[in-house]
Amino acid sequence: MILYNITSNVAHEVIDEWLSWLNNILIPEIMEVGVFNDFKFFQLLDIDETDGKTYTIQFFCDNEQACREFISEAGPAFIRKSELMWGNSVYNFRSILKSVQ
Repeated sequence: MILYNITSNVAHEVIDEWLSWLNNILIPEIMEVGVFNDFKFFQLLDIDETDGKTYTIQFFCDNEQACREFISEAGPAFIRKSELMWGNSVYNFRSILKSVQ
C-alpha cells in the first residue's frame, strides 16, 4: 500500500474556510482522478499552534507508479490551486510512504 501524505499548517484566521474548501472541493477533486481508493483526514495534536493548526490528509493507493504519475501530472495543478487560494496562510509539504507490513 502506498500513502500520499499532505501535511498543512493553516493560519487561524482561515481555518474554517480552508476546512470547507478542503472537504467540499479539493478532496473530492483529488479522489475523482481515480488514483486513490481511500483517504483519511487528521488534525495533529500536541504541537505548537501559535501560527495555526496542523492537519494531514492521507490518500491511499495500491500502486506506487500510479501515485508518482499523479504527483507529476495532476499534482502541480492542485498545488497551484492551493497556492492561489491561500497564499501564505497555508503551508503544505508532501510525502510518499510505503507500507512495510
